[in-house]
Amino acid sequence: MSLINSLLGSLSPRSSPRLRSPSEASHELPFYSPPRSPNIPSAFPPPPIASSIYVSASPPAPKDRVPDDLLAVQRKARYIEEQLQHLLDSQAEGLMAAGLGGGPPDDQISNGSSTPTVNSMRRDMASPDQRPARRKVSLTMARRGIYKRVQQMAAVKEEEAYLLDADMAKNKAVLERLNRWESKQRGIEQRIKSIENDQAGSRAQTLQAEAKTLETEIKQTEEKLWAMKARHRKILAELSETENSVEAKLSSYKTSLSLLEADVAKFLARPPSDANHSSRTSAFYSLPAKRRTLAMARDHWEEERTRLEENWQEVDMDREALEEGAILWQDVFKRITDFEAHLQEEMQGLGRGRTSSRDSPDTANTGLKALITQMDATVLYIESKLKLAEEKNWKLLICCIGAELEAFQQGRTILKRVLSQASPPNLQNDSDSETSGQELVDLGVHGQNQSSQLPARSSTSRPQQYFDASDDDPDPELLISHQDTDTD
Repeated sequence: MSLINSLLGSLSPRSSPRLRSPSEASHELPFYSPPRSPNIPSAFPPPPIASSIYVSASPPAPKDRVPDDLLAVQRKARYIEEQLQHLLDSQAEGLMAAGLGGGPPDDQISNGSSTPTVNSMRRDMASPDQRPARRKVSLTMARRGIYKRVQQMAAVKEEEAYLLDADMAKNKAVLERLNRWESKQRGIEQRIKSIENDQAGSRAQTLQAEAKTLETEIKQTEEKLWAMKARHRKILAELSETENSVEAKLSSYKTSLSLLEADVAKFLARPPSDANHSSRTSAFYSLPAKRRTLAMARDHWEEERTRLEENWQEVDMDREALEEGAILWQDVFKRITDFEAHLQEEMQGLGRGRTSSRDSPDTANTGLKALITQMDATVLYIESKLKLAEEKNWKLLICCIGAELEAFQQGRTILKRVLSQASPPNLQNDSDSETSGQELVDLGVHGQNQSSQLPARSSTSRPQQYFDASDDDPDPELLISHQDTDTD
């Protein structure tokens, strides 16, 4: 066993760190078939599974080899060494078992194959943690396997020697070429030194220095020119981008301008107008549509706006005047209505008093005087409101309040005349003048003859009003501004 190990140790090459691959542990190579040596006879026919190992193959041509051929051969050698080690271990176990007499039969342990398959190669080349447990091999199969592995190792070494011979031949050719180059280089250098030492050589050195200077300047100029060209290309690219951007922006703005001009032309051809305010007789409307401009349209509508603002101010002043006038007229109207209601009550009271008792002339005169006093106060109030309306030039209120004031003045004159004619002898006399009786009837007071003849009717019927507010007074709605009111 030690003899075989020493033999294998001398045959197996040391693995060089230079030839190891980082993926050697995980990389799986296809099973290699080395050329079979014709001098080694086969002791027994190999099984069909291992027949591919001994198929003779011509050595690969140098041009077909890849740079990793030597590394592949060394991997094959290591793999065969592992197989031999396993077979040697199996042989030792078999010998020990046979010596003790407890060895199992060969046909119950071996699987009948002395050549490793691709699956066994994959299991053996796996990492120690992932490598499955090896199958036990019988002693006979171990011996046969050792023979096969030794033959395979010899074939691998033969291939490795062939590769090394080729590398040595290449190395020799390279060394010969290097020697020729070195000798040629020495000869050329000697010739150069001899040429440099003469006058032509010094002139050449001067020209060479000048040429170097010019070359340096040329290089600097070329670099500057290259930088200028690069800058020029960059500027052209930026110019193109800028022009494209400007064109894109101008395109959108030009489109917007064309649309705007179309809208302006349409507006100038058919300008909007308000029939209530604008006039078609202006200079803007009298021009043809093609001669109209935005400036003319702006001037026209500014004038129109100024005129509308003036009209609005006038309308607003009229509205404020009408609102204040409505309040003023409401006060006057309320004062007149209150006096008329009081007058009706007083006249009804005077009528009832004269009907019930003819011996109370002082009471009637007192009532008439009170009415005249109240009417004077009402007339003064109406005159003050009329003066206020005249100060503010409210013509409508001047007409309305003036009419009411004139009616009150006429009524006051009638009451004063009735009071002057209504003395005690005249009141007791049944033959009053026809004019005074008729005026009392107009004032809402029933005459003595009428009250004696129709007592029931005078107590139930409504007395005649002196002022007919429903017919003579103006409608308060006339004092309120409406949108459809003609303010002109």
